Amino acid sequence: MAYGLIAERMGAAFARRVSDWFLHTVVDAADDPQRASAAERYRVHHPALLAVIETMEKTVEAPLGRRAGARLVSISERHLDRLFIEKRGLSLTAQYRAIRLALGRRLLRQSPLRIGEIAAACGFASAAHFARSHRSHFGCSPSADR
Repeated sequence: MAYGLIAERMGAAFARRVSDWFLHTVVDAADDPQRASAAERYRVHHPALLAVIETMEKTVEAPLGRRAGARLVSISERHLDRLFIEKRGLSLTAQYRAIRLALGRRLLRQSPLRIGEIAAACGFASAAHFARSHRSHFGCSPSADR
């Protein structure tokens, strides 16, 4: 079903590339830890903040706005901003960018997608915007990271 929705929205070629994402090129060692819960990965146990972060992880291709995030957990935008600063030490926007860039890095390393396709899949307006953000966050270009 997901493949059909992606093909309908983005085209069959893009949908095939998405299906390739699930064929990882890097296999973790048997003793590597499994992916932890969002609460453990982000060291957040506040239910509203955790719900927003989990939603952020699910909506990287079309980033959720501040208003929608606050509405999701029935708090004010200002209170949501305060929670991010207090519990995470960064803004909602910075947290979202970090989540999107982490996905971009994973796709660079594990998929055959072009940088422009990765940028689109991670919610960036262009490959150039993704490349600037990637360089700023990780200290190297997407091509070098690949």
